[in-house]
Amino acid sequence: MKKAKIIKKIIGNFELSHLMCLAIGVMIPIYADTIFLLKIDSSLISAIMDTVTAVVAVMAAISVKDWLSDKVKSKAVDHATLCLRKTAEIKNSLNMLVSYTAAAYTSNVTDKNLLNKLSEELTNRFIHNMNSFFSITIEFDALRQWSLSIKRNQEENFKSYLKNIKELLDITNILIKDFSNMDIASRNKLWNEYNNLIHQKYQDMKKCHDKMTIPFDDFFEYIEK
Repeated sequence: MKKAKIIKKIIGNFELSHLMCLAIGVMIPIYADTIFLLKIDSSLISAIMDTVTAVVAVMAAISVKDWLSDKVKSKAVDHATLCLRKTAEIKNSLNMLVSYTAAAYTSNVTDKNLLNKLSEELTNRFIHNMNSFFSITIEFDALRQWSLSIKRNQEENFKSYLKNIKELLDITNILIKDFSNMDIASRNKLWNEYNNLIHQKYQDMKKCHDKMTIPFDDFFEYIEK
């Protein structure tokens, strides 16, 4: 494996001038007799040109491969950056969801129309965060198409991160399900039951996210093919 990486590194540092020098070095003994002992004719020139063309073609193929590899890595980095940006977005969005839920449950609103509006707003925020959660899982799963993955020493924290988001959304779903049909006493009872838990789940998720805000190379790695 180490030898293969060394060879790959050497090939990666090759430039056209290096390959041309090697080609000339190979051509000298091949055509020496013809050049120095016989006359130079069209067949000799043709043979030399064929050799040069072959060398250039090989170098072009290597260059295209390197160019494609760089393009793929660039796309991989873009995709990974998108994934990390989505984790930051949902962290802020969940913070707003928890804050809005707390405000709704600690209010003394009794008007049915206002309760319906609060319930609608809570539902919309919940749906938005649920969609963001699904989007994150899909985008992170899609990293493998770019031969990129989360490092093994980061996998458990990332699983905990997703688990906390899911549990936080489950709690929110319970709280908003019958919100508009509850009186103040019923809301207070349900809020007292889930108040500490919903805030704890948010803090647990936030701690996991903080552990993910590290240098790119410490969180992601390329998958060797």
